Amino acid sequence: MTFSELKEWLKKMVQERMKGSVIWAEQYQTQPPPPLTTLKLKDTGLPVHPVNIVKDGKIYSYYECEKILEINRYTPGVTKTAGEIRGMENTAEEDLTSLLLYVQSDRGAEKMYLANISIRQMGPIRDLTALESTRYKNRAMLELSIRCTLEYQEGSIGVYAPEAGTPYEEGDTGYFEDVEMEGKNE
Repeated sequence: MTFSELKEWLKKMVQERMKGSVIWAEQYQTQPPPPLTTLKLKDTGLPVHPVNIVKDGKIYSYYECEKILEINRYTPGVTKTAGEIRGMENTAEEDLTSLLLYVQSDRGAEKMYLANISIRQMGPIRDLTALESTRYKNRAMLELSIRCTLEYQEGSIGVYAPEAGTPYEEGDTGYFEDVEMEGKNE
């Protein structure tokens, strides 16, 4: 999986849980009306020394990668039931809470496992509602830590997913259960 494919995977995951448009903040385009979700992937750097493995005479280098996914949710801030306006509140926080619960669910964990990606919450969901010009802009923000392993081999780099699409299998873990030792310990 390349970085472009990783970004597409993250966007699709958010789109499954959020109503309205989902766009990348870096794409400098006209903002659609709320409900709107913007995504931004921030770099945190790579370790200097990779783990190198030789396979079939070729060197494969593996780097631990961590990025921060910033998710901003904009909503009209109106609660409606049966065609009746009940009140003005920041519903963006509720939307991001729903997304976070999905990421932490068994279904979300399975999806991440299959893509060989780890996603963790970084801090609380923040209410960033503010008065802009003459009206309130209802907004909430959530940051997630995205961790994966990058594989570099002969000029190409991608997210290392050795068995992407292969579900977890039950069975022996490969750890020792019994050890029999000969000789003396002094």
